[in-house]
Amino acid sequence: MKNKLTVFTLLLCFIGWAQDKSSTSDELEKTYSEYINIPREVIFVHLNKGLYVKGEALAFNAYVFEKQTKQLSESTTTLYCEILDNDQNRVGVKMLKVVNGTVSNQFDISEEYKPGTYTFKAYTNWLRNFPENNHFEANFTVVDREELNNNYEYNEVENIDAQFLPEGGHLLEGVINTVGVVVKKENGRAFKNASGYILENDKKITEFYTNHLGIGILTMKPKLGVNYKAVLKLTNHNVEFDFPIVRERGVSLAVNSEDQIIIQLNTNESTLESIKGNTYKVMVHNGSKSFVIDTQLEDYKTILIIDKDQLDEGIQIITVFNEKNVPILERLLFIHKEKNRAYISKATVSKSKTDSVFFNLEFANIINDSTGYSKLSVSILPQETLAYEENSDIYSQIYLKPYVKGEIEKAPYYFNKINRKKKYELDLLLLTQGWSSYSWDSIFKKDQQIKYVFETGITARLEIKKRNHRKFMIHKLQHTNLDVIEIPKNEESFKINGLFPKEKEQLLLSYINSSGKIKRTSLNAYFSPSSIPSFNKSSDLGFAILPTIKVDSEPFFEDAEELETIVINADKIRERNLKNTSRGTVDYFNDFKRNSTQLVTYLSNRGYRTSNYNGQFILEDPRRSSNGPPIIVIDGAIYRDTSVLINFTFDQVDYIEIFRNGTGAPQYKRPNQGDVIKITTNPKLRRKISLDRISEFSFPIHYSSNKEFYKPKYSLINSDFYNYYAVYDWKEELSISNSNNVNFSCRYNGSQAFKLIIEGVTSNGQLIHEVIDLNLD
Repeated sequence: MKNKLTVFTLLLCFIGWAQDKSSTSDELEKTYSEYINIPREVIFVHLNKGLYVKGEALAFNAYVFEKQTKQLSESTTTLYCEILDNDQNRVGVKMLKVVNGTVSNQFDISEEYKPGTYTFKAYTNWLRNFPENNHFEANFTVVDREELNNNYEYNEVENIDAQFLPEGGHLLEGVINTVGVVVKKENGRAFKNASGYILENDKKITEFYTNHLGIGILTMKPKLGVNYKAVLKLTNHNVEFDFPIVRERGVSLAVNSEDQIIIQLNTNESTLESIKGNTYKVMVHNGSKSFVIDTQLEDYKTILIIDKDQLDEGIQIITVFNEKNVPILERLLFIHKEKNRAYISKATVSKSKTDSVFFNLEFANIINDSTGYSKLSVSILPQETLAYEENSDIYSQIYLKPYVKGEIEKAPYYFNKINRKKKYELDLLLLTQGWSSYSWDSIFKKDQQIKYVFETGITARLEIKKRNHRKFMIHKLQHTNLDVIEIPKNEESFKINGLFPKEKEQLLLSYINSSGKIKRTSLNAYFSPSSIPSFNKSSDLGFAILPTIKVDSEPFFEDAEELETIVINADKIRERNLKNTSRGTVDYFNDFKRNSTQLVTYLSNRGYRTSNYNGQFILEDPRRSSNGPPIIVIDGAIYRDTSVLINFTFDQVDYIEIFRNGTGAPQYKRPNQGDVIKITTNPKLRRKISLDRISEFSFPIHYSSNKEFYKPKYSLINSDFYNYYAVYDWKEELSISNSNNVNFSCRYNGSQAFKLIIEGVTSNGQLIHEVIDLNLD
């Protein structure tokens, strides 16, 4: 066979290049773009640890990103989190309200949880439309206190599985092929530092070795009509495995991405003459951008060289199509640029005289964006912990996992202190992944079915039963503003969108009659969604922490002392704090004021003139110094139509701030308008409204409220149990200051050594993952 070689050097960017592209290439790109341009979300969840003793809390902070931009999603409002047992039965579920891409909450690991392995999943309804791994999934372990007193002897002799995966997907006769090797234990974890060899008709032709992650590589030039076997060498015996079938005809793929992207297409003597003149297409894509290179295989080797600097950070997928636009080969690679990560330059811990421990984190390379939001979560564990294993982090979840089909053990390892060795190991991993998570069958269908809607809270559809009822008041919920709506006479139903009811909240509606009075109404109510959807897509994780060390100490105090609740002077302290921080005149409401104050009287006493004429509530400021009518703000929402105040009661008012001529409240001030009257309510304060004035409708599901993280009381600090399995504290929804610092404190319990697991995102979208050990001096 003649050794022919064709090389094309392509300095490409995503905008275009000088080559003419065929109409089929344009069609291929168009089809792909239509598929990926449908917005997608991708989710990461920071769990406070991976092994829980009954009685502890599984705390978490969820981050929802736009997949294409890698920025926190400002559109997502609803996240579902569920816990499944080993039989895939749902044992816990929550519906959460997402704000600016993040939300925090926790599951109580109660006595109802049997010891074993559980799966935590997080997803949105919209995310269920797509086959890629855009959801979050992680295993965790629950143990009994008594179980930790046992000796743990795990059988090291177990079934071993080895896979041999040709680069690109095919093993082609007569050319040099690269074959990835993956060796795993029965539980899915890597079988470290394995070795073996390949037999050709029972004759050893080459050897292979795997690294500490169970991944290796070999090269060979296979022949037709030959029996190949792979042999794995174990301590006491060898194990044989089948080897991929050798193809007589076809094209193979080899990719080198060390300095530039070098794509090599190989064919053999049996194939070349039959494919000469056919146009093959090489698409480079990443789920957001793509370009296509047309090439003809005129020789046995064709090499394409792409400028690495023109590609975005993260996964790039190389797909080869034959002349019929059928995908025949695929290879994943990763472009390292580091610009989308932020790092902690200094971390310190100190103890105060008041039994508090203070932590300070300093960042060096943050690019601040005043329009964005920075969010961090920190799990604080004992430094010797065995309850945390680094199998997932925010960077690998956003930049790597959504693009691969298989599960990746110790994914954060590849992105921690990146060097040439780790880049090579990641490339080995991607070589063994085969095809990406994008389904070409789905892409080529073109008529992608969108079954699941993008949810923005709960929608209520209400059927009107009394025709003369046309004007309604929607009473305030904790996360839904007070509103008044009027329904046209020819409509028999109406919808209320964007409802976010918390536990025990109901939809409260009143009919407003011609005199402006509110009355009970008669409606049929239907809600969507009416149940929490299940998520049937699963990953074959296989990773869960097992307790490995016996501990003899009692995990928790048997009789934990409850903190005494302090209520004396609480109202006065809060009132003083409000008055010290507000730039307006603050009127703090206690129970007496809520029950005895009338709106008209309240406003009149503050110099305003009110009237109620023909169902219209008019509010005026007669002062000469006034710039115009007051602006009403209720819980941050501006109400230009003051009719919402006709039936307003003080039963939920927490406090009222009045800003004369808007001074001190620029976010609400408008030209030619006067005072700002800012009313802040608290639905938990609601008195029972008379049943003849309001209709109640029960929501079928509710959004879960967060609560303060419960820190267990341990009987012995620095015992084996505490050091290996306890939790010190958990901090969520932290923000980075303008000076690029994060500060937080915890109550001191005698611990001296801490492990901080930090996840988050800066205001500019840089991702943060750090595991830091700190010691008190």
